[in-house]
Amino acid sequence: MTTYTGSCDCGAIKVSAKIADPQGGVACHCGKCKSRYGVFCSVFVVPATDFAIEDRSSLTSWAYKGDSGSPVPCYFCKTCGVNIYREPAPLKPNVVLIAGVLDAWKEGKMGISASVCGDVAFPWVDVTTIKA
Repeated sequence: MTTYTGSCDCGAIKVSAKIADPQGGVACHCGKCKSRYGVFCSVFVVPATDFAIEDRSSLTSWAYKGDSGSPVPCYFCKTCGVNIYREPAPLKPNVVLIAGVLDAWKEGKMGISASVCGDVAFPWVDVTTIKA
């Protein structure tokens, strides 16, 4: 298990997460991810006990109603607006860490191995190239 670090764009929120497989990211194609990220959102599902935020003073949140009917808290930097993680009830005690905040992701050292909500992916996105 390797610890990966990163931050939001302004650097106010610094994160660390223990991730077993750096190529084990997930691409989510749901409508919420399309509206926030344009095409899909790349994430890592991480046990909450393996995830840490150095200073939560710039962290804020909002929630939307998930497919389960439960609210999905979304945490982001109140200074630069970068999304950091989500806590969907069906995945607890895990957090859904946005891959883009991790330095190794930005350096191309991490990847995606699975896709969710692929049935609603844009027709020009080939989800068959994402192998689970």
